[in-house]
Amino acid sequence: MFWSTVTRNGVVEAQGAPRIQPFLFSKNVTFGQTIKTFCSAVGKEPLSFQWHKDGLPIYNSQNVKIVNHDDYSVLSLTSVDYNSPGNYTCIVKNTEGSATYSAELVIHGELEKKKSYFSTEMVSNISQTIIKFQLCR
Repeated sequence: MFWSTVTRNGVVEAQGAPRIQPFLFSKNVTFGQTIKTFCSAVGKEPLSFQWHKDGLPIYNSQNVKIVNHDDYSVLSLTSVDYNSPGNYTCIVKNTEGSATYSAELVIHGELEKKKSYFSTEMVSNISQTIIKFQLCR
C-alpha cells in the first residue's frame, strides 16, 4: 500500500490508503466495567470509520457508543456483560483503499446475579393458577 505525507501551507497531510495504529483492550476487564478503545488512522482524508464485533457491524445502542472524528474513532462499552467479549474490528476506508485491525476483548470474573423479584412461593402460586385456568377452559 502506498502512503506518504504532503505539506501544504505548513500543514502536514497524509496521503494514500489508510493505516491503522494498533490498539488493545485492557487485560484486566471485569464484568460491569465501562471500557473505551481508540482506533486512529492516517491516510488521505476523508477517512470513514466502522466497527465490527465477531464479523458483524455494531452501532450505537444503550451499552455501545461510537464517536467518529476526522482521524480516529472511539468505541465505548458501558457495563460489559456476557455479550461483550469477542473480536472487535476497526475498519477504515478512503478513496485510496481500506484497512482493518482487530483486538480481542476478554472479560474476567463472574457476572453478579441479579436478585429475583419473585419468591419461589410466588412462582409456584402463579404456575398453579395457570394450570387451573387451563384445566377450566
